[in-house]
Amino acid sequence: MKRVVALSEFEIETLKAAIAHHPKHRSRTRAHAFLLSNKKFSNESPRPKGRGIY
Repeated sequence: MKRVVALSEFEIETLKAAIAHHPKHRSRTRAHAFLLSNKKFSNESPRPKGRGIY
């Protein structure tokens, strides 16, 4: 997902309401992704150092 431009307070509150109350899981996940993107998180963050799971 590309980065989102800075969200307004109204948009943030709308996304939080969608996460809490939207009936479809995909929409709740998408709203959460927008909020994380607004906080500058990404799914391409580096993996932790150290041993793997095996």
